[in-house]
Amino acid sequence: LAFIPISAKSAYWYRSASKLSFEEFAKIDKSVIDEMGREEIGRFRWKRMSTEDQYMAVYSIMQDEEEYRARLRASNFDILINSLDHFIGGRKKQDRMIRRQLESSLKKLTHDSGYYDRLVSIYRQSLVLDRPTSHLKETFWALYSKSYHEAYAKFEKSPSHVATMHGPLQVLMRYASELHEELHRSGEAGDEKEEDAKKIVALMKSAIKQQCGLIVKKAYQWKKSREQRGGKALNHNLPEHWKWLKNRSQWKNTCTGLVVPGNEDENPGFRLTSWDNMAPRDWITVIDSIMLMSYNKYFCENFGAEIAELKWLDRTGKFVDFHNAASSNRFDCIAAANSDDELDRMLNSELAAKDDSDPMANATRISVPDSPSDAKHWGHMIWLYGEFMNEQEEKKHHIGVQIEL
Repeated sequence: LAFIPISAKSAYWYRSASKLSFEEFAKIDKSVIDEMGREEIGRFRWKRMSTEDQYMAVYSIMQDEEEYRARLRASNFDILINSLDHFIGGRKKQDRMIRRQLESSLKKLTHDSGYYDRLVSIYRQSLVLDRPTSHLKETFWALYSKSYHEAYAKFEKSPSHVATMHGPLQVLMRYASELHEELHRSGEAGDEKEEDAKKIVALMKSAIKQQCGLIVKKAYQWKKSREQRGGKALNHNLPEHWKWLKNRSQWKNTCTGLVVPGNEDENPGFRLTSWDNMAPRDWITVIDSIMLMSYNKYFCENFGAEIAELKWLDRTGKFVDFHNAASSNRFDCIAAANSDDELDRMLNSELAAKDDSDPMANATRISVPDSPSDAKHWGHMIWLYGEFMNEQEEKKHHIGVQIEL
């Protein structure tokens, strides 16, 4: 540590005034000139000088190189500069410290939310320091891969994570329009840029194919399990299985007897926690939401096999048949029917008497936004892909460069 007494105010004015013309110097506030003049010339002589002479006298001192340096030494400014150079470093040391900070920041980057913005920040700082940036492309791809696989793993466990799948694709689109262009503009053009562009498109297609493939796989698994149970539900967690107990401010599952606190407008049955928990109407909503994107030419041109598989699933899945049969299966829980709890038997009887005209009997837990541009829409990834391809077509049209996508 170092303690340095310094007259920062004097140092500032000496350094500033020495670089000014007399016309600029004459605009400095008179109180500043008075303070400097009394110190340089003496109070008695200073009072007897005219204002013009006062400005000229101080200005002359500031323009004298030896006098200027002597005044800076008297303010201890030179000692401060030397100390800063020793403890913090000059330009070279500062650059070295910042480079180390960048390297540390890069090593600490993880694939959690916001990694792309942090990577862009490191890229910007690297440009300022004239540091190489080509390695940042590989860093992005490594982080993207981890981010995508984590999102897919969550989606594989529960359909409620469909929006999580959209996050990596949105980042990929940002990379395509921002960092991808920047990295290749700074010297890495030609074949490398084209290969990187092809990789972007290939991964977008792969994400959509995997989403559609997982839906088909889970639907057939659900269908097979349903058939093995004679059409009965795999669980009793549909919205119609829950009854609001107003006097207790609780929800009660009429099949399992489970009681949970909550609000009347938040039916626990609407919480879609697993693929096994899907209802027939849920499957129909998912398939219809994706098939809504059949109007998109890029979807039709690149995903023919997925479209055919989804259509076949829709026609042979017998979701409607199961749904119609469900009205008698939803309430056949042996535990509820044989319960000693009078309330259980009463609620079970009430629900069994309902038909499929009951809104709850046809309820879906799948979000259906008005537009596929909404991240909650099951066709959102296909919409993103279409938007991206449209942008690429417009770019090719404007710059006249043919890139095989």
